[in-house]
Amino acid sequence: MVNFKRYLIFFVLFFLLRNPLSAEEKILAIVNQEVITTKDLNDFINFLTLYQPETENLESKKQQLLKKLIEDKLLLQEAKRQNINIDKNLLEDRIKEIRKRYPNDIEFQQALNQQGLTLADIEKRITEQMLIYNVVEKNVKSKIFIHPQEVNEFYQAHKDEFMEPEKREIFVLIFDSKPETKDLKIKLENEGPEGLKKEPYLTIKELGLIEKAQLKPEFDKAIFSLKEKEISQVIEHEGKFYIFFVNKIIPEQQKPFSEVKYKIYDILFEKKLNEKLDSWLDELRKKSYIQIK
Repeated sequence: MVNFKRYLIFFVLFFLLRNPLSAEEKILAIVNQEVITTKDLNDFINFLTLYQPETENLESKKQQLLKKLIEDKLLLQEAKRQNINIDKNLLEDRIKEIRKRYPNDIEFQQALNQQGLTLADIEKRITEQMLIYNVVEKNVKSKIFIHPQEVNEFYQAHKDEFMEPEKREIFVLIFDSKPETKDLKIKLENEGPEGLKKEPYLTIKELGLIEKAQLKPEFDKAIFSLKEKEISQVIEHEGKFYIFFVNKIIPEQQKPFSEVKYKIYDILFEKKLNEKLDSWLDELRKKSYIQIK
């Protein structure tokens, strides 16, 4: 181990001689024969910002991102050792997908410039992602098997997680001025919602099957406090007046196994994938020299 450490120190010195760092750049970690610098971390943040613009607070997650870079480095080194390759056509398709997020090439180039990146940086990062995917596919993902009995046992143990929520078939009556509800209630009881569609003083719409939290809170509260064939109080909203009519209530019910078995399979597969990937990464760490500065 001492000799190996000396070799790595020699390598780092050699790296610095061949690739001198700028005044602002520092080595953050050493992973076997490779180093991760502040530039690598910043480029990674910039790439994520470009690729996933909705991602927030990346600057506050630098330690997590450095850990991810170290894991990526281990996987890329293993991909190289195993002679893993990528499909160049898929690489081109991925780059085209990123380009399509921008109205034209000028705005795409401006976005690259803003993040301090080049097209070559994007190609390199996506190539690395694809290599990582392929090496994980070969060494972990392809070795996972989910037995049908596991799926069934999970369903039996988690039935409460596979419930079809209560639904209500709703009609809404919309008025320009506040209506009297007594006559409406009688008409709805005698004729139903269809009987009111020709009335000139209101607009009636069928909302279909509604679950809780699909509508505005004040509407939701009114609808789910009613019994079947009941109408709500008048609700004023943005200059209009609304009355809701519950035509039918479909109670909460258990989803059949046939409907959820593929979802359960995905849940179990994802769980095993994460466990086996963590285990494999631990093995790679044990066989590697990693130093975080």
